[in-house]
Amino acid sequence: MLTLFTESFFWMVINVTALFFFLCTILFSYSRLVYVDVDNDIAVSSYDELYSCGVKTVPLDNGSTRTWIFLVDTENCRIPNVDPFDTSIKHLLNLHSKPYRCDDRKLVTYIQGNTLYLNQTKQSKHLSFCRFKAIYRNGNTFEFGEESQAFNRSIEIKDEFIKVMCYNFSRSVMVENYHLHFIMKYPKTKESIYNSKQSNDIKNNTTINHLIKTGKTLNVLSNQNGRFEIKDHLNVLLVMIDSTSRINSLRYLPKTRKYLIDTLEATEMLGYNKLADNTMVNMVPFLTGDYYENQPCLKSKHGVDNCSFIWQNYSQSGYLTHFGEDWPRIGTFHYSLKGFKRQPTDYDDRPFHLANEKGSRLMMETCFHGRSSSETLYWRIYDLAYNLRNKHYFSLSILSRMSHDFLEGVKNLDNLSLNTLKKLYENNLLNKTFLAFFGDHGMRIGKVRMTFIGQLEERLPMMFIYIPEWFKTKYSSLFNNLITNSRQLTTHF
Repeated sequence: MLTLFTESFFWMVINVTALFFFLCTILFSYSRLVYVDVDNDIAVSSYDELYSCGVKTVPLDNGSTRTWIFLVDTENCRIPNVDPFDTSIKHLLNLHSKPYRCDDRKLVTYIQGNTLYLNQTKQSKHLSFCRFKAIYRNGNTFEFGEESQAFNRSIEIKDEFIKVMCYNFSRSVMVENYHLHFIMKYPKTKESIYNSKQSNDIKNNTTINHLIKTGKTLNVLSNQNGRFEIKDHLNVLLVMIDSTSRINSLRYLPKTRKYLIDTLEATEMLGYNKLADNTMVNMVPFLTGDYYENQPCLKSKHGVDNCSFIWQNYSQSGYLTHFGEDWPRIGTFHYSLKGFKRQPTDYDDRPFHLANEKGSRLMMETCFHGRSSSETLYWRIYDLAYNLRNKHYFSLSILSRMSHDFLEGVKNLDNLSLNTLKKLYENNLLNKTFLAFFGDHGMRIGKVRMTFIGQLEERLPMMFIYIPEWFKTKYSSLFNNLITNSRQLTTHF
């Protein structure tokens, strides 16, 4: 039986297409610019020799030579291993930025199980009582439900998203808190997932069908012992950090990288290359298997609901699905497209984040009601993984607020990322999970972008792939293919 896991992700790194040669040629041409420009003395990274694919001496036009270390060194593509702190750009880097801090003193309520509690240790003497409202999806936006009864210690809750208002003795609102509350949902039947047009779109997914017709998936799915076993289906956990290149992760995500490499033994895709300019046009191929330009459904003034997304395939196979973004106002399918008029996944965080950030004055504001939206999204990732540990799930989380506009912004995600990965791993929540920790592209703006290194990293997003150890052993041929392709040019396809 064909599994969606192998259809949607291993073929991304296993199958070699004509696009490979096209993109390699582009990258190769950029690397040649460095050989010619003898005044632009780019240093080669020596501390990262673990990833050195090859050392080569290359002749320059002036008759001299230069020694280069390459991450990818194939017949049609060479990607140099440059120093992320090279002297040509180091003066442009902010290496001493202060970490953000959210004032959580007004975070006076919390959820445990199905009960909302007022934190007695934080309760002000001026606080009289609290109420809450449910937050519901309403098309592309949200709406509030009716206010609950008053409480001053605890109250039972049944809603997934809530807004809490706490009042003083003059009945004026003192504090507002927002909470995500886990609600167990159940996989839909094939007939009830989406309307008939969406079901037809899913069945006619040209990318998947093409692979099946050409027999390519048969090679992907087979191993020494035969086909993929049903009991070996993996959860899919995707964490995308906007505008984060591999090179910039070396600068500002050192703790997370070390944990991924040393503890999780994740595979880093050293030649992972973007396909287009911004988030939307890179994530569309990742999630649909085709370019934005080839899909009229994405350009509809009525929204993108009639397009085929990979999570629909998982839903049809009995998986629960989740989609969350920490910056909904510039959401992947909402900034330049019309978004989803219907809820796209079983767990959809958009209504919560829109309500939580309502009223914020600054576009770049980070903290909302006591915590950052990125912290909330990481909490959601762990909470879903824990509560769905005996289910199959597909989860896509996109973090943009910290990383989108400044190279150093992603530094604020290092501890958050590390702590979430540690909790997942140490609580045995990754043992049946495929994890991809990646970027969509590198930084597209700023002074570093105007340099050679900036041009290189803008095209080469970060990509780590974690697979459980037992899976590597049982399906060793698949894992060996992944290792081979970690030193090849790969893309969001």
